Amino acid sequence: MPDPDTEILHISDGEAAVQFLSCERETIPKLIVLDLKLPKLNGHEVLKMIKSSERLRVVPVVILTTSLSDTDRHEALALQANSVLTKSVNFKEFQTMLTDMVKYWLRWNRGY
Repeated sequence: MPDPDTEILHISDGEAAVQFLSCERETIPKLIVLDLKLPKLNGHEVLKMIKSSERLRVVPVVILTTSLSDTDRHEALALQANSVLTKSVNFKEFQTMLTDMVKYWLRWNRGY
């Protein structure tokens, strides 16, 4: 799990995500978990902005989606998403997936 000092933010739409991420802050996120089906701007559009930003492009972006579309997955990977995960409809499986994702990206991964 993330350390207790890790701040977790939920941003409900793509425009708000771009606005939040565009603000110059002292620190950048350690991980961005992005849904493809966001209102206002979709996840692909937000991902494109993140990976075109000199400051943000090093932040790992995990796409978390209900989409099983190969097109959605290929587009996300072409836009340099670090991972694409399909949400499980089973809550326990979904919870395990999120726990494993956080462990990998925030504890075990040293590429960032």
